[in-house]
Amino acid sequence: MASETKAAKSDPRAWTSLGFPDWTLDAVSAMGFARATPVQASVWPLMGTGNKDVVVEAVTGSGKTLAFLIPLVHRILRLEEPTKKHHIAAIVIAPTRELAIQIHKCLADLVAFHPASAGVAPYLLSEDEKRPSTSSPAIVPQLLSGGRGSSISPAQDLSFFLRHSPNVIISTPGRLNDFLSSPHVHCPQSSFEMLVLDEAGTDTPITYQEDSIFRTGDLDWEALGHGWGLLRLPKMPEARHFKGDRSLGCSIDWDSYAYQNKTREKQRLEALNAEAPNPAEAEAYRAKRKRNAEAWSGKQEQEETRVARRDKRQRKRDAERKEKMTDEEKARDMDLTQLLAAVRKQNQEKLARDAKAETGGGDGEFEGFD
Repeated sequence: MASETKAAKSDPRAWTSLGFPDWTLDAVSAMGFARATPVQASVWPLMGTGNKDVVVEAVTGSGKTLAFLIPLVHRILRLEEPTKKHHIAAIVIAPTRELAIQIHKCLADLVAFHPASAGVAPYLLSEDEKRPSTSSPAIVPQLLSGGRGSSISPAQDLSFFLRHSPNVIISTPGRLNDFLSSPHVHCPQSSFEMLVLDEAGTDTPITYQEDSIFRTGDLDWEALGHGWGLLRLPKMPEARHFKGDRSLGCSIDWDSYAYQNKTREKQRLEALNAEAPNPAEAEAYRAKRKRNAEAWSGKQEQEETRVARRDKRQRKRDAERKEKMTDEEKARDMDLTQLLAAVRKQNQEKLARDAKAETGGGDGEFEGFD
């Protein structure tokens, strides 16, 4: 006779079912998490194993910080050896100084329960004594945060790094650029494990958009291709300066391989069987492309004309609408227009004051964004 009782279904969000060591369970319990939040339980299997790029979007208070900090910590602690001296294993970039401080505190609270990392923590408070080396991997964090209100200079940041050799950096974009430009800071592919962009949807100051944390020209593209099991290096802007063997040593007749998608395969065969283009036609095509590129300014002028016409039609419709209004409706509409104008003026004045405050009123040295 079949048993009428069924085994209790395991909770996928229970800490014991996620496979973390005891010290992690003690840490999250002390932080007040009885169970993993949905975003944490979804992210950890992706970030904890393999090399996967993960994009996470969740509401405030859903535990996103621990969602990336716990797999980051365990990824480093699973290494066979401690991080090399003056090498970085992970970087967390936060858009503001306040958020960077918050992440650093959360990480410090987490690794306080890891014996090796907790044993190193007291030495990080010393300005003279170096921290002792460890025989097993440990988490040694460092906070970099510039901007207004920061009493720590970039030179002091570098001094801390040279003295204690931290392996996890939490930073704002501006201070990180200054930090990584030092020849004493090493962030090679061989020792780097994880990069986290917290609040990635936040607008990054344009000053840093043209800077690259990792210099693509210094990467070993051939080794990367073999590491990812590629049969040839793909065409991409990052590898445009690569002068090596793009076939990665593989001799393959690519024309003999078919696409699984029938539409793409049909297009491939048509292109393969097509006759070589006439040099004159090819030159005419290139000239047409050039003309289209040069005509951008003309298209911009046409767009401005269209915008002006739309504004004119809108004004005409507004005038027709007001003609049909009663005196009371016209008065309410006038009050609303004046209110909107006042709000716009206040916003413009606030933006001007904020911009002036960020630049120190135009005087003094620029200290970077928060």
